[in-house]
Amino acid sequence: MNQLNRIHRLLLVCCAVAALMPVIVHAQSGRADAIRTLAALFMRDSTHVGLSIGVFDSGHTETYFYGTINKKTKAKADEHTLYEIGSITKSFTGILLGQAVVDGKLNLNDPVSKYLGEGYENLAYNNKPVTIIHLANHTAGFPKNVPDYPGTYTADEIFKVYRDYSEAQFLTDLKEVKLTAEPGAVFRYSNAGTQLLAIILEKLYHADYAALIRKYVTGPAGMSHTATVVNVNDIAQGYDAAGNAMPLLEQWKTIPAAGYLKSNIHDMLRYIAFNINDRNRMAVNLAHTATFRHTDEDGADIGFYWFIKNTTDGERAIMHAGGSFGTTSFCLIEPGLQRGIICIANDAAPGTERALRKLAGEIILME
Repeated sequence: MNQLNRIHRLLLVCCAVAALMPVIVHAQSGRADAIRTLAALFMRDSTHVGLSIGVFDSGHTETYFYGTINKKTKAKADEHTLYEIGSITKSFTGILLGQAVVDGKLNLNDPVSKYLGEGYENLAYNNKPVTIIHLANHTAGFPKNVPDYPGTYTADEIFKVYRDYSEAQFLTDLKEVKLTAEPGAVFRYSNAGTQLLAIILEKLYHADYAALIRKYVTGPAGMSHTATVVNVNDIAQGYDAAGNAMPLLEQWKTIPAAGYLKSNIHDMLRYIAFNINDRNRMAVNLAHTATFRHTDEDGADIGFYWFIKNTTDGERAIMHAGGSFGTTSFCLIEPGLQRGIICIANDAAPGTERALRKLAGEIILME
């Protein structure tokens, strides 16, 4: 890629986020200095508590840590500090689906009712059934959550909804879902669709979600610290916009596929490498292949949960964000350039995801 194209891409990024006062960093200061400058700008916002950044560039990795992971103890993050990665978990689930296709376990056009038994006639509209691919690209028409609840609910109110919740209860509640459009027609982001897909995969493989993730993703990628269940004392404390300490996403422990994984910068850099080598792994390549165009996630296409955009120089970028009650994360990968960025902040302020997207977009352009 010539320098003119790279400058052109940087100008486009800066124009797109002009309202956020983009920082222009001189190339001669070096990438490390440039990242420190951008991180300092991020940390000026008092809603941010800590920031961890991992950079993968053609096999070379760099890590950067700012702020604290606990306001009481003032502990600092390092590459082994665990975080909730929220909905980035969905990208792992997408790779599992790719593996199931490779293994001949299912067909993407199979109706989901094929794997659920009787009583799911509601999972169709105008005689068009919800299929496996509709779950993977958020076009099934499901509500965001099953059972559904108002977006204004507090963590305590959400915990009450899911008290003593089980996979069996989820499947019962699924029978109450009412579709309002034909599956495949409209993008509607849904945690429930991801959770259902994982339940189907568990049935097909006769193994639970955690075991499937270990066998097909974290094991091959060498991610020894990424799991659904970890020592809670090792997880960075998350905070809301007001600086209140927030609980973990424990309501999803029995239906984990939409956002229950924990990981650290060290492992997420290995995950980036695992996804960069997608041409050598058919399951990963399938997960990165667009199956629905122009979602309302900034106009990106979507594969198996991964969001996909083409850059101005013809490269392909894949990405996913994650959020919990107190943590925000964003992973951006350009496989063709052998580059990827993971950014994690232990706050869930309304503007944090947007700020991390901007930060990752600027870092990935740096030489």
